[in-house]
Amino acid sequence: MARRNNRGGRSAAEHVVAALRCLYRRAIADGSLDAADNPALKVNEPRRLPRTRRAIGDARLAEINKVAVSTGDDPGLDSLLIRLHTETACRRARALTLRHGTWTPTSA
Repeated sequence: MARRNNRGGRSAAEHVVAALRCLYRRAIADGSLDAADNPALKVNEPRRLPRTRRAIGDARLAEINKVAVSTGDDPGLDSLLIRLHTETACRRARALTLRHGTWTPTSA
């Protein structure tokens, strides 16, 4: 089953090429292989595809904010959490671990 974010194995191919180049560089550094005989340099790395991640549009974000503030048991808290994620782009786990007075720039 192909996932929506399927990249066709390009990342795996990039990693293989990088690993082989590293292996051959070490072999050359150890003197086991001559630099002219390095086959890894003849292999082209696969081109990267454009990113699939996109920001949420302004209209959709406004809709999310409206629903968060107008529904739920604690609209004030919901609004604050939506604003936290909008302005800091922190993930859910980080927001769940927040405690009053415990945040420092080094713990972000």
